[in-house]
Amino acid sequence: MATIELEKEEILEIKKLINSILGKSARGLFYSMGQIIGKNIASRAMNENREAFFSKAGELIIQRKLAERISFEGDIVSTQNGVEIIYEREQPTDSNKCHIMRGLIVALYEKYESSKRYCEEMECQSLGTERCVFKIEKEML
Repeated sequence: MATIELEKEEILEIKKLINSILGKSARGLFYSMGQIIGKNIASRAMNENREAFFSKAGELIIQRKLAERISFEGDIVSTQNGVEIIYEREQPTDSNKCHIMRGLIVALYEKYESSKRYCEEMECQSLGTERCVFKIEKEML
């Protein structure tokens, strides 16, 4: 598979543009984009060894510079310095949250558990916390 590189600033500008055009509906678009990325990472991680799935997925996420750190602890995932983190002192909003990462994480869990899941971001660095914390839940109806 051919790869390309985007700078973090480019991703943030693209995200800002899409948010300005689509408003709140952009969150679903970013989530879906993350799912596409996550499915690719999940397929590669699953091909290695099921017991090491989350370890391998984490390595791939860090290798692709989607986050500097990631940890999987049951249904809680935490990341630091993800590609979507905005360090602006403007008033942060929900649109600044890590919707691409939410989609990526949910795709990993869906592949591993072979069932639909939902991912919610409980803490976000863009909103001033030390790290981003995501909770995986059964699919919301």
